[in-house]
Amino acid sequence: MVDGALRIGPVGREITVRAGDSRSWTSDGPHRFATVDGAAEAVVVITTPRPDGQSPAKGRTASL
Repeated sequence: MVDGALRIGPVGREITVRAGDSRSWTSDGPHRFATVDGAAEAVVVITTPRPDGQSPAKGRTASL
């Protein structure tokens, strides 16, 4: 999280992250990103499995 605050994560298990925080989860189900107090800036990295199913990821993950 770069600036501001977001409510993020799997639906029903969202947490609030602020500047300097990070969070990751398996993103194979519903998830959301929502601002808490106005504008926010974040870096989002999404990792998906290779077509052959091998690393770099065993499953889809989203990281912030």
